[in-house]
Amino acid sequence: MPAYLVIEKGSPFEAGDKIVLAGDKTIIGRSTKNSSPHIAFDNILISRNHCCISYDQDAWSIIDLSSKHGTVLNTNTQLKPHFSQELIDGDKVSLASGIVLFKFYRQDDGEHAIECCHGEKEKTLEPQIEIDQDRRQVIINGDNIPLTTKQCQLMVLLFSRPKKLISYDEVCNTVWPDRGVNGFTNHYVGLEEIDVLVYRLRKRIEPFDTVIRTIRGRGLIFELDVSSFH
Repeated sequence: MPAYLVIEKGSPFEAGDKIVLAGDKTIIGRSTKNSSPHIAFDNILISRNHCCISYDQDAWSIIDLSSKHGTVLNTNTQLKPHFSQELIDGDKVSLASGIVLFKFYRQDDGEHAIECCHGEKEKTLEPQIEIDQDRRQVIINGDNIPLTTKQCQLMVLLFSRPKKLISYDEVCNTVWPDRGVNGFTNHYVGLEEIDVLVYRLRKRIEPFDTVIRTIRGRGLIFELDVSSFH
């Protein structure tokens, strides 16, 4: 069953950011030149590989990976290194004495469902999405949603090649051209910067954030036939 984290505290994320746990194992830590955890925070007190959230046989669990400053579950359970602790809906996790705080939730199958009229069965409707690059906004089902410059640049790139893989280097070349060519491969742009940009763009377009799919270690796919582009 899918699950996600809701950030309460932890730079570079914002309170309320939602991070979907896409794989069976998600490493949480701090990104460095030689380490790129799946979810990266930037405080020096967070270990490079701080903890891991895993899914196995319909159960989620968390393991501390011998972090220097510890992992605490629900304010009172200090996790022993490499001992698995089951996670249940609403559990609160603290890293490094509260430097990072987040809550764990199991997703309901119908979380993104839209209720239809006349007693019809609930279903997920495919949104109609347009981009107005001049006004720096995305239009979803007629609602205008303003974007930052970088969010708009990323959205335009995704929109230009729907249902095709766009590599992290292509993202860097479009959004951070001043950092140099192929910024991801050449370590000019860190994975955490890309992740934060993607998470914030997803947050802007909720509840249709799942149209942006992350292919771990490779890039992004825009999972939607586009409507129009200005």
